[in-house]
Amino acid sequence: MPSIIRRLTSICSVLFLVLCCQAVAAAAPVRIDYLVTFLPDAKSAEVRIEIDRAGWLKQARFNLKKHELSNIKSSGELERSEQAVIWRPKTKGKAFFSYQVAVPLQRAPGVYRAAITKDWTLLRGEGLVPPVSVQRSKKAEREIYVSFSLPEHWTSVQAGWPRAESERVFVLDRATKSLARPYGWIIAGQLGTRREHLARTEVAISAPRGQNFRQMEMMTFLSMIWPHIDKLFKDVPANLLIAGAGDPMWRGGLSAPTSLYLHTDRPLVSENGTSTVTHELFHVLSGIRGKDGEDWIAEGLAEFYAVELIHRAGGFSAARREKIFTDLREWGKEVKALRQPRSSGPVTARAAVFFDELNREIQQKSAGRYSLDHLLPGLIETKYVGIKDLQAGYKSLLKGDSPLLASALVR
Repeated sequence: MPSIIRRLTSICSVLFLVLCCQAVAAAAPVRIDYLVTFLPDAKSAEVRIEIDRAGWLKQARFNLKKHELSNIKSSGELERSEQAVIWRPKTKGKAFFSYQVAVPLQRAPGVYRAAITKDWTLLRGEGLVPPVSVQRSKKAEREIYVSFSLPEHWTSVQAGWPRAESERVFVLDRATKSLARPYGWIIAGQLGTRREHLARTEVAISAPRGQNFRQMEMMTFLSMIWPHIDKLFKDVPANLLIAGAGDPMWRGGLSAPTSLYLHTDRPLVSENGTSTVTHELFHVLSGIRGKDGEDWIAEGLAEFYAVELIHRAGGFSAARREKIFTDLREWGKEVKALRQPRSSGPVTARAAVFFDELNREIQQKSAGRYSLDHLLPGLIETKYVGIKDLQAGYKSLLKGDSPLLASALVR
């Protein structure tokens, strides 16, 4: 009898352990891996998506409107048309979906917003994975990682995400969607990189070796203005990448979530007092976008603060600051209406002057208690901003209407 009891006890213990293991496995997040291999000779990248437990995923639909995929393979079922690829894993266990995607993307003839050479590549993460919509069988917590396989002579890869298990593995900290895509700028190859903690943010500045990007000069500049950036924004990313390169990349600056791109030839501060890097940083950190026809709001705010932040850091005297806005006013003097499909140079210049005027109006009406800085948090929360949002924020702050926000210039 005692032996039977011992055997039953042993069996119950085993069953209990099995049930515990199953419960732990069920509670553990599903792991999704994007495995990216750069192929310089083919001017492309190979992307493999692996899911360790795919039972939650009924299907994933990849939109091919702006992506050309080749050599598509997968576990489960595939359905393909000119517009999309639909992947159905058809398993509760491991599943994969892989393909090859071309890297070079022309912004204009001979001018690129993504490139791959024998020694480096620079591209947006969104260019690696098409927009995807998901049908789920059930809810599941997810951990999403991006890892990179580099050619043998390439030294490193940088992105605006926190690192995970190794120098070439990152975790997507914005993985709010069922199958969130890599986002923002990615640079890999034979790189030179400077990295510093500036207040709450680890900043990495990276460019291909031999391109004279002047990473130390830029980091020194950012270190001077960063206390004012950190004070202006309540929330800042834990990681920020500034990726630079020369030709054939576009000769300008482009912002993205937690990252920005800057051409090697762009100065830290232009002769007219504006700053591409500070302008793009404002876009990255604020996330503000203008609603349809009101692109001037995002661009004008970015240009205003590009000048204002350098002034606050001591880079411009009060007289120099005034001269810069006078010159911007002259540049935009022919602009009669800020509402345009897209904010061109003169429109952005006039919009920056407008926000300087609005800043002065707020300070005067509040006897110095408030400034445009106090309007900014509400605009950041709104994200897609129109003139009505500016008016509402102003009225909430000052309990009255703004003459400037009712002027013909912004109607």
